[in-house]
Amino acid sequence: MDDYCGFEGARCAQDNESSLDRPALVLPLSSRHTVRMAKKKAKKAARRPAAKSRKPAPTARKAPARKSSARKSSARKASKKKSVGKPTRKAPKKAAARKAPARANRPAVKRPTATAKAGGVSDAAVTRATGKGWDHWLAVLDAFDVKSRGHAAAAAHLHTAHNLDGWWAQMVTVGYEQKRGLRAPRQKIDGFSASASRTIAAPMTTVLDAFENRVVAERWLPAGVVAHKVARPPFNNGAPTKAGSARMTWTDGSKVLSVWIADKTGKDGSPKTAVQIQHDRLPGEASCESARAMWAERLDALRAMLESIG
Repeated sequence: MDDYCGFEGARCAQDNESSLDRPALVLPLSSRHTVRMAKKKAKKAARRPAAKSRKPAPTARKAPARKSSARKSSARKASKKKSVGKPTRKAPKKAAARKAPARANRPAVKRPTATAKAGGVSDAAVTRATGKGWDHWLAVLDAFDVKSRGHAAAAAHLHTAHNLDGWWAQMVTVGYEQKRGLRAPRQKIDGFSASASRTIAAPMTTVLDAFENRVVAERWLPAGVVAHKVARPPFNNGAPTKAGSARMTWTDGSKVLSVWIADKTGKDGSPKTAVQIQHDRLPGEASCESARAMWAERLDALRAMLESIG
């Protein structure tokens, strides 16, 4: 017999020997268990179907075929046939915008502006000196009724009730009277007045000396004019704290001249002094222009004299 190996009591025959000559080959228990498990696994594997993939591979989508031009034209004809016989609705017209009625051409209304000047004094100057402009003071004196109560009462009212000093109380009252037609231009209580001014490149003290020193004053003042009551302002660190002044008269006392002298030193320290002369008690308005021209010429002479010295 050929060699044969079995399980659980199988025999092996070799060299054609009889199976009776040798005892039966018996496998140990552990080997038998292993063989059994191997058989079971082989049977289960034979029964299982082939494994399938969980998700099928995605197939490429085909793009939808475009309609041919013949189909498009037929579709258009069909839509036209359907629309025949049906009335088409038109969109409602929008209401026309109403035009605003044309306004009549009205004249432009001018807004009231601040009074530029009164009594020969600008609005800026009276505001700097009194804290209020001409419009304010005109309204104050309108309420006071200057026409019926008089010039002196109006000036006193400004001095006591509105804290104006005597000189500005007079100037504001005169400016009001000229603005309201109660007084002619350049007219004051005691007659008419004219003024002239110049700026001189000289220290303030030098200009005051030209009024106070009679020898120097005779070199530029007209004959018969005497300067007196020259007021020198106090100085602080070499600079005047306020303006100076002088009073001049004709020797016969017929005319009075008031002088204001103010320091106008520049930022660079160069000395400058402003001088203004007001000639009062003139007989009429015609004499104002000749007096103004005469004092302008005399101040030019004073400026040439002092600037040549410096």
